Amino acid sequence: MGGEETIDAMDLRSFGVRPRTWLTRLTYHRADYVLLGLSALILIASTVVTLSGYGRFWVPPAFLR
Repeated sequence: MGGEETIDAMDLRSFGVRPRTWLTRLTYHRADYVLLGLSALILIASTVVTLSGYGRFWVPPAFLR
């Protein structure tokens, strides 16, 4: 690609007109914190259940073949 084509491509994409980012600041809401807390609770509970010996999952016999 030549220099002229590069310049045209940059012009067509509005290079240098405004900030070249589409990033936005991530803000957490109450529902996000509730979901994070619930997920952590499920993880901790499943770990405790597994370590206490009750963590065997039932698998249908057809899948064990």
